[in-house]
Amino acid sequence: MFRKLNFKLKNLILNLNMDYYHTTKRNMSTKHKFNLLFFGNDEISLPSLAKIYEEFHKDDSILKEIGVITTPAESKRSGQSIFHKFLDEKKIEKFQLSIKTEDNLKNSWRQAINMIKEKEYNIAIIASFGKMLPGNLISQFRYGAFVMHPSLLPKYRGAAPIQHAILNREKKTGVSIVEASVGKFDAGNIITQKEIEILNFHRFKELSLILSHMGADLVIELLNNYEELTLKKTPQDETLVTQAKLIKDSTYSYLDFCKQPADEIIKLYKALCGSQLDPYAHFDIEGKQKFLFFDNLFLVKESSELYKLNLASIADIAVPGAIYWDLKINRENIFFKSTTDWLVSTKIKLDGTAFEPADKIITKFMANKRFNDTLNSGSRGKKFAFITKQKKIQTIKL
Repeated sequence: MFRKLNFKLKNLILNLNMDYYHTTKRNMSTKHKFNLLFFGNDEISLPSLAKIYEEFHKDDSILKEIGVITTPAESKRSGQSIFHKFLDEKKIEKFQLSIKTEDNLKNSWRQAINMIKEKEYNIAIIASFGKMLPGNLISQFRYGAFVMHPSLLPKYRGAAPIQHAILNREKKTGVSIVEASVGKFDAGNIITQKEIEILNFHRFKELSLILSHMGADLVIELLNNYEELTLKKTPQDETLVTQAKLIKDSTYSYLDFCKQPADEIIKLYKALCGSQLDPYAHFDIEGKQKFLFFDNLFLVKESSELYKLNLASIADIAVPGAIYWDLKINRENIFFKSTTDWLVSTKIKLDGTAFEPADKIITKFMANKRFNDTLNSGSRGKKFAFITKQKKIQTIKL
């Protein structure tokens, strides 16, 4: 009898302890109410801010207050402009840094610290912000400052991790949430990470969108599981660090069909398509340089029907830099010859215009008398030209 009572009493105590444990754990994950300050300024930042805004407007939100620190938009068409438009539409309070001079920036940081103290912001999320946060600003946040970075850190610290991952032909990439570091970009303790495979069709345009939304989900996961995730933080392995410096020289995005093999052209195209440095080719007409931008660009394999139908007959006379089309056979494609293989595009734009289907671009080429005179005029819609190493258009008769 006493043994049975003793056993029941032990079970009761155990159950009570387990209830207390689960209740405490649940309370731990929701006990904080965050006053969140977001640092961002472009289309990679935007999904994280949008998720935070959505979380803020939930009835049981863990966010009491949200604000934004940003930088001025460089142009009306930039990703920064899209970010600012979202701020204006949602009427989110923002503080805009003055970045014209170093003194302006230092003064802005002082003002920002005063604002953080006044508004009692206690946590910061930084996403594609592009500016180093001062240590005395980072230390203002009671619950810390955290960076959403689109790479599997410690690989690809820096401003262009997505581009460098594609350029280096990585098979996988991902998103990291790390503590903000003082004096170094992206060097803080890792809070959480998520990995994805880089697929063959992924360009910067697609991959940046995927990773920015993945990062947004991880930001919300951090806020909802703050104690659990921050207790598991791990330092980065400094022996595995690689850098992803900003790519800002436009010559880097030049696709030189006269000198580069097809796989190099495709690699550059994928890494930069949709970035601030869209890949391009150029040639001269009437002494003026004309630029071509590609909405898509694919390798044409010799085994493909596309090659057999369009290119097999000119394979022996084609040289690197050749541009070819045949409106009679195929109005949808323009072909470009590299040092190794042919590439094809269905949608192109000339500088200063919008992207258009291949046949419309061809019509614009043919409407230019000087350009048209360099081509075989008796080919009934079949046109063949090439850009030499001096980038001049020359005639090849078919």
